[in-house]
Amino acid sequence: MEEFDFDIPKRDNKRRAFRVNIHGMRVRIPARDVAYPARDLSAVGMCIMASEGTFEWGEVFEIEIIMEDSVYISNLFAKVQRILPDGLVGVSFEELDPRNEAKLDKLVLETQKRMINQKRARETNQDRNSD
Repeated sequence: MEEFDFDIPKRDNKRRAFRVNIHGMRVRIPARDVAYPARDLSAVGMCIMASEGTFEWGEVFEIEIIMEDSVYISNLFAKVQRILPDGLVGVSFEELDPRNEAKLDKLVLETQKRMINQKRARETNQDRNSD
């Protein structure tokens, strides 16, 4: 059997995973009984939009991801990795169990597929209109 080898070029990109924005996605912190808007969801973390001073760097807390007023994923633990001056808080997911990891992967992948299909539909419409 022949050996197959290839190199993947290194990219100067700090992101470890593909990120998606999902309209209406929120994050609820059960211990605080508060929900925050969220964006940039990936399989490894997300961005929570909160007021300045709401979170501390290194803080770990349980979260629920809420979609269309229903809990989509619960029992996730997030750790604050970055706090920006405008209140944006970057968190990483900690101690993911296989079930929640699969749900996150599916949510990101399905959103990515939808984005690709929407882009193709726009391009097809533009091609039709330019003829």
